[in-house]
Amino acid sequence: MGSLPAYLNFMSQKFQVGFLFLLLTALLGGGCLRDQCPKTRVQEVNDLIIAKKYPEAQKCIAGLKESHPECPDVFYLEGLTLELTDAFSEAEKAYTEALRLESDSCPGMTDALTGRAWARIRNGNYAEAEVDFRTAIAIGTCNRSREPKAWLQISLANCLFELNRLSDSEEELNKILSSDAQDMYPQAYYQ
Repeated sequence: MGSLPAYLNFMSQKFQVGFLFLLLTALLGGGCLRDQCPKTRVQEVNDLIIAKKYPEAQKCIAGLKESHPECPDVFYLEGLTLELTDAFSEAEKAYTEALRLESDSCPGMTDALTGRAWARIRNGNYAEAEVDFRTAIAIGTCNRSREPKAWLQISLANCLFELNRLSDSEEELNKILSSDAQDMYPQAYYQ
């Protein structure tokens, strides 16, 4: 399939960076196996990623994987770091491990799911990314996810467009346009 229309491409690029860092903020909450994660060390890795110090972040992540192999945040941060350094196949594996750990401890978390979907998009695997985005949208609808549903729908529309399912893509975009503007920026981001 050719390139995306300019507006989808612009929105995907513009929202992708912000979206990834907004997902980081969701990690710092407690619950499930995350209660066993070293919050201070996770925050340090988070800070390194935001500062674009990826090699240092990867070193910290390697140590955390050894000391806290049950912590989904560690694998999520590994996936994010790998994704930001264009290692998309490895990022997908790390996100998948984070999802496995999350499903064992606290099903319904969408940060690793959406991260894996983005890695799959970057690998050109739009069909699997579609499944991840649809799942994240459904979970977010059920548990008032911190990720704005409209951003997930834009990503889903992108996948559908790349799969040459233009009417489905248009339908997703129309859902966004007809939705409540509050959905684009949920209150959770401002608390």
